[in-house]
Amino acid sequence: AKHILSGSDGTGVTSYNMNLFIQRHATLPNLFNSLLTSPSPTHRIELSTKLLALLKVINSDLQLFSSGPYLCGDQFTLADIYIFPVIERIVVVLSTYRNFWIPPSLTH
Repeated sequence: AKHILSGSDGTGVTSYNMNLFIQRHATLPNLFNSLLTSPSPTHRIELSTKLLALLKVINSDLQLFSSGPYLCGDQFTLADIYIFPVIERIVVVLSTYRNFWIPPSLTH
């Protein structure tokens, strides 16, 4: 996460590397789809474990940007466009069809 949020350049401006943010979490849509479509209960358990681990990483990264309504505080970015639809699908679809829930402890 330290590479996602780089320090001030002396002007008080913090820069965000949203490409890196997206790359770190690029497997999210594939994990969602695999968990939804896998016919194997054993494979679904493995995928659920991987998805939960990735959601914990995402939650940790998002703690860096907790000052506003978007992932980067007041700045709307491509990362918002990328991640929010997938998270919404995880909440609605996987809870219904795969009994997968995002733990309440993941607050970001």
